[in-house]
Amino acid sequence: GLIGLGGGILITPLLISNGFGIHRSSAVALWCVLPTVVVASLSAMWVGHNDVVPPGCVGFVHIKAALILGLASVFAAPLGVQCASKISKEALQKVFSLALL
Repeated sequence: GLIGLGGGILITPLLISNGFGIHRSSAVALWCVLPTVVVASLSAMWVGHNDVVPPGCVGFVHIKAALILGLASVFAAPLGVQCASKISKEALQKVFSLALL
């Protein structure tokens, strides 16, 4: 949660090294991100609730930006799943490796 890493960068390679395939590891890592996002967002709202923040913010969270990004994710995630499911294991591993750079 400190810098927004973990779901993809740490969990996916850990699962792969423990015998999960790249497709399954990616899917499990995405599910692991969901509770992290919820807890981190609520924490940012709570920790910053007494600070002076710009209009439209609750704590350190800009509500409009959070809603836009959340909705974009809801629509983009199925497209990513479709793309990932149509490419080979080797190609997905190369894409993931490039993303880690």
